[in-house]
Amino acid sequence: MMIKHSFCSSILLLSLFAFSACAPSYPKEKITESVKSIIKKEYNLDGEAKLVGKTLFLDVKLPGLISTEAKTLTKVLDNVQGAVLAVTRVSLSSDADIEFLIVSAGDPSWKLNMRVIQRLEDVKGFLYQRISRSDYEDRLILEINSNEKETGRPAKTIVPEDGNEMDMHEFIGRLIVSQINMLSRNNPFLSLLLGDSKLEYLGSKDEELMISLSNYLAPKTIPLFEEIISQKSSNIIKKFTEWKPQRIKILGDKGQNILINLNSSL
Repeated sequence: MMIKHSFCSSILLLSLFAFSACAPSYPKEKITESVKSIIKKEYNLDGEAKLVGKTLFLDVKLPGLISTEAKTLTKVLDNVQGAVLAVTRVSLSSDADIEFLIVSAGDPSWKLNMRVIQRLEDVKGFLYQRISRSDYEDRLILEINSNEKETGRPAKTIVPEDGNEMDMHEFIGRLIVSQINMLSRNNPFLSLLLGDSKLEYLGSKDEELMISLSNYLAPKTIPLFEEIISQKSSNIIKKFTEWKPQRIKILGDKGQNILINLNSSL
């Protein structure tokens, strides 16, 4: 997807300069103010930033996400990219203990929300050449949701009401969902075959990942759907040691629930 590759290229290029600094340029005590100042000064964006545990959140409102004008949409996406770059740059040059970066951009008129999630260790992994560029890109989460109920994280606030930070269970779960949804977006034939089904991250319990499915699947497409979920999930899980779910429970429409065992493919 062009949006995702554009994010990756700019983030990695700018990160090379930020990571070369020796002393922290953005102290932990002023990190949220630093992020807000940068996006205002460099992109004329207003936003809210908050550090919760090891998760740095940034929320910006960007009217025009659904514009039919090419120039308008390009500018909006450039602003989203700028917000992601600002959070990454500040995090790489701060003494704050940060593990996850979450940037949310919403169009308040349509309750449309676009979210970019990355793990700071993955950015550093590429800079240290521990992982390849394509591997880094495969670790970047891109979520696009049309209403608050589907997001899992409310569109109008930068953190959930309970104030929880992100952990590896949630990160891996959302990454699996993001990659599978991206596959469907990029392949219109597959999307049509699966009835434009969309996955949403619900949570995890012990060794089980729970996901919702937006549509009812025709019985004959279920084996294909299970194969896609199993292959994509197994490829992603192999990248991490922190958590390896053994099962994926998919809660579908009209009570169509599917349980996929992953332990045989890991």
